Order: sequence, then structure tokens, then C-alpha cells
Amino acid sequence: MEDCHPLLRGGRRKEKGYSHGLSTTHMHVLASICDTLFPSIQFNNENQPLSSFYTTSGSQFPFPDEGAELLMLFKRSVPEALPLVKWILRILSFRLGTLLLCGTYCLQWKWPFVLKFSEIALEKRQEMLKSWSNAKCWWLPLRDVFVLLKLSFFYTLFSRTDENGNNPMWKAIGYKVDTREKLKPKKRPLQEGLIETTHETDSTLIQSLNEKGLEVTEDEEKNLYKIKCDVVVVGSGCGGGVAAAVLAKSGHKVIILEKGEYFVSQDYSSLENSSMGELYESGGIMPTIDGKTMILAGSTVGGGSAINWAACVRTPDSVMKEWSEKYKLPLFASSDYRSAMDSVCKRIGVTDKCNKESFQNQVLRKGCESIGLKVESVSVNASADHYCGSCNYGCRTGDKKGTDSTWLVDAVENGAVILTGCKAEKFILQDGKNGTKRKNCSGVTAAASWKTDYEIQTSETTFISTLFNLFGAISLKT
Repeated sequence: MEDCHPLLRGGRRKEKGYSHGLSTTHMHVLASICDTLFPSIQFNNENQPLSSFYTTSGSQFPFPDEGAELLMLFKRSVPEALPLVKWILRILSFRLGTLLLCGTYCLQWKWPFVLKFSEIALEKRQEMLKSWSNAKCWWLPLRDVFVLLKLSFFYTLFSRTDENGNNPMWKAIGYKVDTREKLKPKKRPLQEGLIETTHETDSTLIQSLNEKGLEVTEDEEKNLYKIKCDVVVVGSGCGGGVAAAVLAKSGHKVIILEKGEYFVSQDYSSLENSSMGELYESGGIMPTIDGKTMILAGSTVGGGSAINWAACVRTPDSVMKEWSEKYKLPLFASSDYRSAMDSVCKRIGVTDKCNKESFQNQVLRKGCESIGLKVESVSVNASADHYCGSCNYGCRTGDKKGTDSTWLVDAVENGAVILTGCKAEKFILQDGKNGTKRKNCSGVTAAASWKTDYEIQTSETTFISTLFNLFGAISLKT
């Protein structure tokens, strides 16, 4: 495997083991389902990768365990998903349970007459899963279980790699990982203002904070560090990065809390499994409540700007009009808002030119034009010659200008401090003055990846900001 960050390399670290918590009984049924989804087929061919592809069974280790591990990622976004899967797997381990869920597919004319799921012939198991895929029973969501298991298994099958970054399936399907030359900067652009909590200990943290000009006091009884600052920005993405830069330039002492880690162009591997796990919220496995859409959100320094496709769409006039008139937000009809968009686009190098489109976009453009639809190119925050194809796993060439290489650099140059591996957990709210119901926010409590809590305690004149993200508010002000 080429040189990249240890967290973005392929292969499961042996010391981690599996934490899915499924029993041997659960796993036996799950292995049968995996075999149903991807059964072994006899295929004699001189093409070794292709022969291996066909003869591989989904029940082989470690596919069921890796798929079960992936199911754990649904716990945060869909907490009922894992208990539901466990319940279904448990029922299918019994003959009567299999009869309840599978109907006549599990019946035979000889003893014991009713088969457990793992004993049913492959063809009947496949027919049964097909029926699950169309099931609409509200009290027994078999279709939801089918979608979860299918997604987890196939994602694991085609994305997991060994320690060398290889997957034996890739040669058979003609897939190749991006190996183009990476930009190798002389130094990490944000290093001067960066504190990576995963590399800190109780004994080194205070020193690191003090070196960045922060006043810190320790509360040993509560296991807290109280850090004094002017502004706390939660998240380092498109909103947080801009706000941090503007506030730091205005003379405020700014702390940016980022629960993800910091990577630069030379760190990226372009491997789907490890990149999704480290760069995306919930490893990229975060469906909407109805399960119809996957939400892809960045969880690294730079947020969404580090893993998006560089598309930069200005707010359309019709939308600005709707926001200003229907929702009574006059800002969006003002010249100030347009000027702000101009400033942001200029800083991140947005261009309307694109000299080469991806294969997918070429096909999409041709299809739209063939049926008479108007096609316009989307502006991007990269050079006109930028053609990557793997920017969603981090831009290897460093051409894409996300907040991690623009606004956050400006913030650090003006004294801002970025704490990575540090997740904001709650705001510290106090009663308003003169008996008003409105609460004042005096700080933020955050937890580092090595389990120590930080309490960001600020003065009465402090502005606490948490820019819009999936789990945050717009802003809080004292």
C-alpha cells in the first residue's frame, strides 16, 4: 500500500477485534443470509480473479462479521435497527420462527417437516429474500431488515481491503483505486494552530493549550479542564471555517472544536472503506428516518468541504426571493448577502470553467441533451484542469480548496486554535438577566477521544457560535 495516514490504510487492525455483540446463533443465521445474497458458483476459467469471484461465498469469514460490524454504525442514526436485526436473526434460528417469517418455503415432506432458515435450499432462500424485499407489513418490517443486511453485506464485500490495500473482487469487476501522484506539502497548513487530542495525554494537554496562548485551569475532582477564550466554533466545515476566520481576524481568541481528525493531501489513500470510516459522519452510513436516503456529511477537519465533489452553487435568485419574502428574512434580498457570496467564492477559488468532465457527467449530459433538457455546468472550487474522481475520499492533488486549505488557514494565522478528536456535547446555559426566560450560553462541554472532558468556560461578553450542522444549532449568543 502506498504511503498514507495509518487511519486511512486498509485492513482491520487485529487488536480491535469485533464489537458487534452478535451471538454464535445470530452469526450462524447471518452467514446463511450472506450466502443467499452471494452464493458460491462453480466456474472454470483460466482467469483466476474471475474464477475466485464466482467461487467465493458470502458465508466465508470475515464477510458476516464485517457486515455485522457495519450494522453498528446504524445505532446512532437508527437506534432501533440493530435490535430489530437481532430479533429477526434469533427468530430464524428456530423452526417455528422460520415458519412464521418464511411460510411454506421452509416446509418439506419428511421429518422434521419444518426447516430452520440455514437448512433451507439456496433457491428457496433466494425466493424468500425476494419476498422480503417487497414486504409491506407495517408490524413486521422485513423489508427494512432485508435492506439493512443487503447494504451492510455488499458494502463490506466490495470495499474491505487487506493490509496492502487490495480487494480480490476488484480485478474481477475492473475496479482500480486512484493512484495518481499526491501533493506533498512541506508542512501541514494548520499545524501551527492544531492540537490533536488523540496524541495528547493528561500531562501534555495543558502544556499544548498554553503554548497556543490559551489560559487553562484544571479541576481534578471533576476531571475537567476549563479553557478561557472569546469564541467557540463547533465544527470546521463550510460554515464553521468561514466564521472562525472572520472572528479571529476581528481580534477574538477563537477555539474550533472538531470531532474528526486532520488529514492533508499526502495522507489520503482513496480506499473506500477506511476513507468513509474516518472522513464521514457515522462512516457514511446515516440514513434518513424513512430509510430512503443516505446522508453524506463530513466528519474531519474541513467538514463537507474536504469530501465533497467541489460543486459550488450560489443561492438561486428564486430561493433568495422566497426566503426574504415568504419567511421574512430581509438579509437574503440585500446586497450584503450577495457580497458575502462573492467573498467566499473568491477565497476558495471558484471557477465556472471545467476542461474535462467525468465519464458519469458526460453520459448524464448526453442523455439530457438527447431529450431536449438544458444542461449547465456547475462551478467548482478547483482549477479548470482539476480532474480527480476520488475527491469524495479527500483530494490527493490538493487542488480542491476546502476550508482546511483556505478559511481555516486564515483563522490559524490570526491565532485560532483547532482541537481535533474533540466532540462538543452540550452547552452550558445560565438564566438570563433581570428574570427573563431567555437563557445565556456561557460555555461548551466537550469530550476528547481519550475520554477526558473539556469545559470551555467563557466570560459574560463572549459569543458562542455553533454553525449549522447535522447535530447543532445555528448560533447562541450571550
